[in-house]
Amino acid sequence: SVLRARVEHYDLASENSVDRSRSFTLTAGVAVAARVEEDTVFYDIFSDAVLVRTTRFSELRRLHAGVMKEVPTFHGRLPPLTLKRYTNTAFVEVRRGGIQRYFEAAAADKLVSSSLAFNIFFQEGSLDNVTQATESDDLSNLGEVMLEDHEEDDGEGVNEADGISSMECTLDRELMQQILSKQGLLNEVSSSRKAIADSISSGDRDLEQMLESFESNATLEAEAANRLAEHKADLDKLGKRIQSKRAAQVDKEDEQSAAITRLSEELARAQILTREKCARLQAATRAREETTAATIANTERCENAVISLAASNSAATEVYSAVSRATELMRSCVNSLASRVELVHGESETRRAAYEALKQEAAAASEVRKRSEAQRRAARAAYAAHVEDAARRARAHEFEVNRAEERAAVARALFEMHGRGPDLAREQKKAHVAFEIASELLQAAQERRDAATRADEETTAALSARADRTSAMSTQRAVIADALAARLEESKAVLNKAVKVHACAAAALQAVQVEHNSLKSRLDVLFAQVEETEVGLKAAEEELVAAPRHEREALRHAEEAESLVVSRQEEAETTLLRAIDEARILAAEAREGARAPVDESHQARELDLLQASATATVADRQRFAQEADEAHEEAVKAVETAKQEFLEWRRELTLHRFLSSPSSFDNSISFQLCGAEDMDSDEPVGSPAHSQHAATNQARVAYYEEVLEERVAAKSAAEAALQAATDELSALESQLKSLPKTQIIAPLELLVKSEIEVVLQLIASRAEAERRVRADAQIAEVAWNERRNSLTASLHSAVLKVTVAESDVQAAKMLKKSIMVVEKR
Repeated sequence: SVLRARVEHYDLASENSVDRSRSFTLTAGVAVAARVEEDTVFYDIFSDAVLVRTTRFSELRRLHAGVMKEVPTFHGRLPPLTLKRYTNTAFVEVRRGGIQRYFEAAAADKLVSSSLAFNIFFQEGSLDNVTQATESDDLSNLGEVMLEDHEEDDGEGVNEADGISSMECTLDRELMQQILSKQGLLNEVSSSRKAIADSISSGDRDLEQMLESFESNATLEAEAANRLAEHKADLDKLGKRIQSKRAAQVDKEDEQSAAITRLSEELARAQILTREKCARLQAATRAREETTAATIANTERCENAVISLAASNSAATEVYSAVSRATELMRSCVNSLASRVELVHGESETRRAAYEALKQEAAAASEVRKRSEAQRRAARAAYAAHVEDAARRARAHEFEVNRAEERAAVARALFEMHGRGPDLAREQKKAHVAFEIASELLQAAQERRDAATRADEETTAALSARADRTSAMSTQRAVIADALAARLEESKAVLNKAVKVHACAAAALQAVQVEHNSLKSRLDVLFAQVEETEVGLKAAEEELVAAPRHEREALRHAEEAESLVVSRQEEAETTLLRAIDEARILAAEAREGARAPVDESHQARELDLLQASATATVADRQRFAQEADEAHEEAVKAVETAKQEFLEWRRELTLHRFLSSPSSFDNSISFQLCGAEDMDSDEPVGSPAHSQHAATNQARVAYYEEVLEERVAAKSAAEAALQAATDELSALESQLKSLPKTQIIAPLELLVKSEIEVVLQLIASRAEAERRVRADAQIAEVAWNERRNSLTASLHSAVLKVTVAESDVQAAKMLKKSIMVVEKR
């Protein structure tokens, strides 16, 4: 009944198990594709472009466990497990490549292709039946063996029982007992002989299997050592590549340092030349303004002289005409002249009021123009500074991204090395962690670069729009100021004409009233005066026409030429500054690449370059601020000196007038007591040389004050740029201080060195294991040979015993036959 139950269990297991005669073959053209659905990754397995299975990584792990139970010598390995689930593109692609290499190795191994777990995975689509089928197969084999043993035992028992019953019918009990004892001895000796023979054959098989196992283990150890040697060679190549790259970075740093030195020398020479050109430009501007002021003063003096002489000539002519006419018409002429004087006086006052209003408006427009020009310069300076800072930050972020990509590529190459075995799981995990960190760093660097680029673009657009607005506003203010200046000139000409007419009318009226009673006696004198005034008026008009206006144009052209030279020199200096900044950034990049590997925070290494760049920028901004401060102090001193010289000249002029004309003492005292705020007041001047000298001094003071305003604006811009650079450096320093201390990773070079040491130890251990396996094989072979010799001797003794027992049984049977023949007779 037990045997029948086992046979039924064998039939049931045979029905549930797979057909081993039908095996699945995976071709060498195997390919694996990965796809992500929600938060689950599926892998499609193709054989010659035909989809044979869609699975997950957990099912592949169970497949590998089943294959390793059946084929322990299989060297294929799946990618390692992670602490959490990743679905990003880089990680899925790396795992897909590892799975494809696993199935390529499985397709090349015939034992794996014919294994039960492998065929169930591809034929049935599930691994749940692998254990059940294996257990069913063991039970079926056990049932078959028990069934065969039972059939053999049952056959032998039937034959022996028939012989015994026959003997009981014909022989007596004593003979039967003797035959049974001989037969039992024969069976015992035969069993002993068979057991010894089976022991020898099984020992030979065990020895052969043991030697094969030892040879297989030795071969595996040798192959593992070879793979480790190849892996060490790959690591050596990677280490040499890193060292060569570091040497190249050292050379690059030296080259950039030399370039910085050369550019600094060129910049120093350019700055000296720029100062010289600026000094020449300032001298040309000052000369033009002083010459313009002197020319304007001379022109005004000539115009005043023309007005005075025209009034005298008109008065003499009117007097002469009045005297020439009848005396009776004098009173009517006086009345007419009085009304005319009133009319002309009202017109001249109206013209004067309009001129003063227009003069104030022109002064206000000039001030607005100066402020607009200062705003335009400040906007352009801010735009240029931001463009330089944006280029520097973009270069630093680009280097950060390039270095992160390079680190990610090296980490990926280290992670995807195929030479690692199960003994390098720890190094594989380190490489995998380094690759994940490098990928995250690359993504973070790209995000920082994109955010900085967007912010810089927005700020650049805003500053550019502001610069355009201020430039357009400055141009508009300049046009308005020029138009008002032209209108002021026209109004001044009209005012002079009105003043001239009023002076003529007043002089004529006064002359008519004074000379009313002595006209006839003064006719000859008046005629001479008319001729004299006409000659003087003609000379004054000729002098006014001959005023040196062309000299002002020549000085203006010279100033424009010097301004163009200064602009080009400043552009060259700016180009050198940008080249120095670029060389500093490249030198910092090379220094970072050539630095010896140490364990430190990866974010700290990323921010070192930005901090170095910001430090250099702060140093430059401090130098610019110091230069602007020095220039501001020089401008203040120049303004004070010009004002002091002007006051000294006015005191000397007052003293000279007092000595030459004591009656003008009061006016001299008022000249001496005037302050700097009264230098632009309209006061009577003496000779034409004094008038021109006063105008020149006033123009010099105004020029230095304008230069002072420009220096104040430049100083403010330099201080603002210094504050911005200082704030940026402070932000970077605070960011470095706030970094967590736990994000410490080992550089790739140290990982490579440590892995080389581990690989060398593993190679030595593999060689030692191979030596031990071969030594154990020799020991086992020698021990079995000794035991086999002993078993062979025992087998020979058992064969002799079987021969003796068979002869005894045969003799007993012959005796039984003889007895049976006798009984029949």
